[in-house]
Amino acid sequence: MFNAKIGMGVAIGLLSLNAFADTANLTARRGAGGDVSEAGRMHVQISNLSGENCSITVQQLLHGTLDSLPPQTLMVNESKAFDMLQAGFGPDMIIGYLCGDKSARFEVQQDYAFIMGHTPHVTILESHGLKIAYEATGASAFWGNPGLVNITLLNSNH
Repeated sequence: MFNAKIGMGVAIGLLSLNAFADTANLTARRGAGGDVSEAGRMHVQISNLSGENCSITVQQLLHGTLDSLPPQTLMVNESKAFDMLQAGFGPDMIIGYLCGDKSARFEVQQDYAFIMGHTPHVTILESHGLKIAYEATGASAFWGNPGLVNITLLNSNH
């Protein structure tokens, strides 16, 4: 005799396993640089409006991998970008710059994208004469967009 509750439980279990396999495949293809979704990627744009040339002093990768390196130097009014990818955890890095006699150190991080993307955020760790402004746009697993964060180094007198 067929038990409807058991049959429904088996069907839900099979659907759940199938959904899990699809999600695992999506995550594996994303981590391998596949074109399914860019939600595990974080694109970081750094602009120098400090009035001084800047050089990197700290680049400490905490989680994830680098697809390209952070800008090692930023001339006055220059803007450069780099990309980070999630790997086990969302991308996370501490970056520091020296601009003339002013300095700043900040952490840029995006939570791990599993089914949905997340918005990157910046934490100012220390600042000596530099102001750090940032604007972020969230990643989208549905649309396949990376997280975007624009960071601007400013003279604190502005």
